[in-house]
Amino acid sequence: MTISRRMNYLLENALREALRDQHIEVYSLNDFDLEAPQHYGVNWCAMGTKPVEDAKVYAKWLERAAEIAEALNKLEIVVDYLEETHVLEEKKAEWPKWTVSFIHAIETADADIIKSAIEKTYRVFFGKEV
Repeated sequence: MTISRRMNYLLENALREALRDQHIEVYSLNDFDLEAPQHYGVNWCAMGTKPVEDAKVYAKWLERAAEIAEALNKLEIVVDYLEETHVLEEKKAEWPKWTVSFIHAIETADADIIKSAIEKTYRVFFGKEV
């Protein structure tokens, strides 16, 4: 699946929101390779010694992030950094509400649901097909 630079930016923002600032992020490990599929991994920040209960919750968030990264890797996303996409003017007002549903799609950690959300975003907001 090839997506534009702008769609990739939207995806990265949604990934941050989906993990709710838990000091855990899903990132692409690629360095702007225009032809290779993105490979996603998990980055986390150790926050010092915490009680066991907190550590168990944090471990669940790490597992969730890993599931999301695996789902994205299944999609074999290639970012076309040269493609210009712009949100259609008549759709800009709908974007905040749409962002919430896009985040929910990512939270499922289901590759098919995430793919569908990306495709729908392209159609609705950019007026293009993926």
